[in-house]
Amino acid sequence: MMKVLFFLSLFLLLASPTWAWDFCAPNADGIMLYYNMVDEDEGACEVAQNEGVVWDCRVLRIPETLILNRGNRDFGDPDTICTVIGIGDHAFYSRYKPLDPDKDYEPTSLFEHVMLPKTISYIDDYAFYGCLWLSVLDFPEGNEWLRHIGESAFAWAGPTRLTIPKTLETLSPHAFEYSGVTYLEFEKGNTSLTKIPDYCFRGTTVKEIKFSPEIKTIGKYAFAECTLLNSPKLPYGLEILEKCAFWRHSYWESFEIPATIVDIGEYAFCYVQLSDGMPKGPARLSIKNLYVNKATTPYCISEKSLGDNEYDYNINDYTRLIKDTNLIVPLGCIDEYATTWPWDRFDRSCIMARDLSGIKPAKVKTSQPEGVFSLDGRRLAKPQKGLNIIRYKDGTAKKVLMK
Repeated sequence: MMKVLFFLSLFLLLASPTWAWDFCAPNADGIMLYYNMVDEDEGACEVAQNEGVVWDCRVLRIPETLILNRGNRDFGDPDTICTVIGIGDHAFYSRYKPLDPDKDYEPTSLFEHVMLPKTISYIDDYAFYGCLWLSVLDFPEGNEWLRHIGESAFAWAGPTRLTIPKTLETLSPHAFEYSGVTYLEFEKGNTSLTKIPDYCFRGTTVKEIKFSPEIKTIGKYAFAECTLLNSPKLPYGLEILEKCAFWRHSYWESFEIPATIVDIGEYAFCYVQLSDGMPKGPARLSIKNLYVNKATTPYCISEKSLGDNEYDYNINDYTRLIKDTNLIVPLGCIDEYATTWPWDRFDRSCIMARDLSGIKPAKVKTSQPEGVFSLDGRRLAKPQKGLNIIRYKDGTAKKVLMK
C-alpha cells in the first residue's frame, strides 16, 4: 500500500506543471506577459520567465502598471494594481545558443523592438540573452529609477544604438557582450558608473563610442574584439586602461591617451591575428600615430602593454623595438619617453613632440557628496556650524567651514 501511495504521489508531482511565475496579464497589444511579485505590500512586481512561450511579435511593450490576473493560480486579490519595477532573471532568455553550433536550438524571442516602462529600476541577469532580432531598445525618457543592468543581460542581442542613462549605478560584466550595438553613448552626469566593467562590450559591432567625463577605468576586455570600432576619443579624467581593454581593434590612423592616464595594462590596445581562434604571430600596435599627452611616462604593468617582442630576421633574434608606430609626446618630453621602460621600446626616430599649450582639457564635474562627518568622524545628517568633513563618491574628502 505504501508503494502504491509513493508512486501515486510521484506521478502527481511529475504530472503537475512547474511555475516560474506568480501571475500573468496581457499587455496593450494583447500579448500575455508573466510576472513575479517582488513586494506584495507595495504592489511591486517584475517580468518573469515562462520557458514554454515563443515571443513571436515585432514590438514588445512592457507596461508600467497592470491588474493582477490569477492565471489559474490562487494568488492575491485579482483587483490589485501592480507596478512593474524590473525585468527578472532570464525573463526573455532565448534558447538559441550561438556558442554551441552542434546543437540545433530554435530561438524563442523574435521581437525586434522593446519598449520599457518608466517605472523600471533593474534589468536582471540574462534577461534578454540571445534575442538576436532585437535591434531597438527604448530606455524611456524621464526614467529616474533604472539603477542596474545584470550580467549578460543583452549578450548576443541588440540594440544597435544604445545610450547608458546617467541614473545607472551598476553595469555588470558581459552585459552587452557580442551584441549588435553600433553606436554607444554614456550619458553625462553619472558619478556612480566610473568603470566600464570587464568584457562588457566585447565582440560587439560598435563603430563609435561617446564616453562621459566621469569614466575613470576601462576594464579587462571591455571592448576587445570590436573590430569595426573607429579610434575612440578617451575622456579627460580616464586613469586606467586594464588588460586587453581594446584588444584586437581595427587599424587606427591615430589614438590619443589623455594626460590623466596613470596605468596601462597588458595588450591594452594591441592587435593580433587569429587562426582557428588562437593568436597567430605577435601582438603589436596597429596604430600609425599614438599620442600620449602625459609629461611623465604612464605606468605599464609589463613590456607587453605595448605589444610582444617581434622576431627580426635581419639579426635572427627577437627585438624590443617598435618601428611601425609614431609616438607623439608633449614638447620637451622626448628624452623622458626614450629612456623610460617600456616606452624606450619605440625607435627614437619614431618619437616626436608637439606643443599642448593651446589644448584645453575638458572640465570634469565634481563628484557628488556621499556623506557629511564631524571632525571626530561622526556621520552627520547635514552640515553643522563650524568645520565639517564632506566625503565624495570618488573617495576624496575636504573640510568645509559652515557659518
